[in-house]
Amino acid sequence: MKKQFAALILFLLTWLSGAAETIEQMLEQPKPIQPTRQEYLISRHAISLLLAYHYASHPITPAVSASWFKEYFRTLDPVHLFFQKGDIENFRSYETVLWDRTRNMANLEFAFKVYALYLQRIREYALYALEELSRPQDFTVEESIQFDRKDAEYPATPEEQRDLWRKRVKNELLQALMDKEKRAAKIESGELEPEPSPKTPEQEKEERRRNYARFYRRRTEVSPVEVLEFFLNSLTHTFDPHSNYMAPDTKANFDIDMSLSLQGIGATLTSMDSYVTIVSLVPGGPADQDGTLKPNDKIIAVAQDGQEAIDVVEMPLNRVVRQIRGPKGTKVTLTILKEGSRTPIEVTLVRDQIKLTDKEAKSTTYAIDVPQTDTKANVLVVHLASFYSDFDGLRAGDKDYKSTTRDIRNLLEKAKQSGNPVHGIILDLRGNGGGSLEEAINLTGLFFTSGPVVQVRNGRGRLENRVDPDPGVQFTGPLIVLMDRFSASASEITAAALQDCGRALVIGERLSHGKGTVQTIVDLNRFGRRMTAPGQSPIEFGSLKVTMGKFYRINGGATQLRGVTPDIIYPSLTDHMKDLGEDSLPNALPWDQIQPMQYTRYEQVAKLLPTLRQASLERIAANPDFQNYQRDMGFYDTFVNIKDIPLEINARRKFESDQEHAEEIFRAFRRRNTNYDQEREDRRDEKKGRKKKEEKLHDLVLEESLRVMGDYIQRASQTAQ
Repeated sequence: MKKQFAALILFLLTWLSGAAETIEQMLEQPKPIQPTRQEYLISRHAISLLLAYHYASHPITPAVSASWFKEYFRTLDPVHLFFQKGDIENFRSYETVLWDRTRNMANLEFAFKVYALYLQRIREYALYALEELSRPQDFTVEESIQFDRKDAEYPATPEEQRDLWRKRVKNELLQALMDKEKRAAKIESGELEPEPSPKTPEQEKEERRRNYARFYRRRTEVSPVEVLEFFLNSLTHTFDPHSNYMAPDTKANFDIDMSLSLQGIGATLTSMDSYVTIVSLVPGGPADQDGTLKPNDKIIAVAQDGQEAIDVVEMPLNRVVRQIRGPKGTKVTLTILKEGSRTPIEVTLVRDQIKLTDKEAKSTTYAIDVPQTDTKANVLVVHLASFYSDFDGLRAGDKDYKSTTRDIRNLLEKAKQSGNPVHGIILDLRGNGGGSLEEAINLTGLFFTSGPVVQVRNGRGRLENRVDPDPGVQFTGPLIVLMDRFSASASEITAAALQDCGRALVIGERLSHGKGTVQTIVDLNRFGRRMTAPGQSPIEFGSLKVTMGKFYRINGGATQLRGVTPDIIYPSLTDHMKDLGEDSLPNALPWDQIQPMQYTRYEQVAKLLPTLRQASLERIAANPDFQNYQRDMGFYDTFVNIKDIPLEINARRKFESDQEHAEEIFRAFRRRNTNYDQEREDRRDEKKGRKKKEEKLHDLVLEESLRVMGDYIQRASQTAQ
């Protein structure tokens, strides 16, 4: 322990004296990253399984290899800024031979040589940027930089590339100048407090220099399996956008998202400048109970129980998170700097199981007026951001495992037991990107007695008809489902089934996301266990997420690409956004249809729909808030179609003003949605120096949906009489 403490003190003294790693050290030539036996074994088994199980399985022909070749360069350099045309040509001999079918071997020599060149180009860029920072910049020259280069050509010559780099550095310096102007204006108006000790110009320059060096350094710190992950995903994405190889750390994060739990200290972290910084604490978690850690504290070192502290300054966020997470009951010691302090302190915490509650189902009850009556109706609005399920807890027999369906059933039961009857339910699936298929099926079954929910077809054409497994029903009254362009996969299955059988009225943007494919997680670690010698730690192989089927509605149409079209459509900002839906993704599987299933159709929604739709359209047209919203959409549409950013200062000021207005329109759009991530939005605003938005704007869609529900309840009661 004395040795550990002495090492920590030595590190802190070095760090506090300013002798952190120099820019020259950060920009040293990278150590070669080479594949090991592990990467060759992973690639062999992952690709073999992809070819065997993928829905649209096809051999890796020379044409597929060429697509893989192209996608790998795009994966590493999506804005076509670092590779040159000549670089691509120099690797052309590999283009059609990335997979040796006879030996079941991927050409990892190509993958790692390309990554080595990528590091070389990134280093050249960082060195060039440092030189450019020392040159005077003329912001009166009328020139611009291309906003989106993903479809641009790779630079043809080093001179052309350096000019792109020059504009990139100039743009960042001009952006810093614009940010400083805006901050000064906010300080003058009293919106922001002056900084107690603002950075000097030399400190700002040094910080930029370190940022460029860090941009390069962090890309040298990847492990061989992370390079392999880039390479294998370049192949899987030639099959479809949703198949991918997950290295062990990536798979761990996927499991956390699905189970809504992890083992750690209960803190949300972010990377700010050189530091991993605490954003918030999970109520009841170890950090919250200890009371020492607070938001904005910086973590500068992490030590496992009985081991030396590891310096985590300038370490990538995912690596720091890996150090902090660990088995329940084990200890971790953090060395932190409290906000505004330069005196480090140690905090030792015992890891525990942390329940993540931000994506759990939540509900709100609204008492609404029923038109043409003197009565009120109670409407339960259920907000669901994802279809989650703790698979490990279920397999282990944990009676309290996390489950979407069980949580929502409990919300319904709680509402019924409150003494006030529930007259209508709105299931809010806006922003719900999907999750567990089983939970989608079970949840759908809460609203009708029995019947089919979805058809699943595999690559061999075999159909599996998935039906509501529970003959019971939790609610038989008026039901509305809310959707938007971000509602995908499992949320589309639920909405489509309830719409097709006439059980629910669907309200939303003109189309949902259109993600209608089925992925299965294949654990590759079983191969690693087989190939591990007795007494050695098992080789970590990670997992393969592979598309093995497609979803079809009970009416026979696929949800793929076309998604779900609402019964009542409202105007939305997403109509003017690009690259949102499945139809914008390269290599997305096509739409098709099969035979419909036999199912019972409820006719009430179909009978009432024309009058409900007409009344809603008239209200939207007369609503001043919707009129203002549509006016903002016109401005937003014009702005987002601008291709270039000006580098002349006056034109840039105008651009910045328009951009701020467009961003505010988008933020207002987000704040109107009940399911959006308020905490994440606040972090973004804070990072950009914006004042935190305390107010919650009117959720125009939910408000109009409640009015539609009022009409629905009133007309349904008339029909029943």
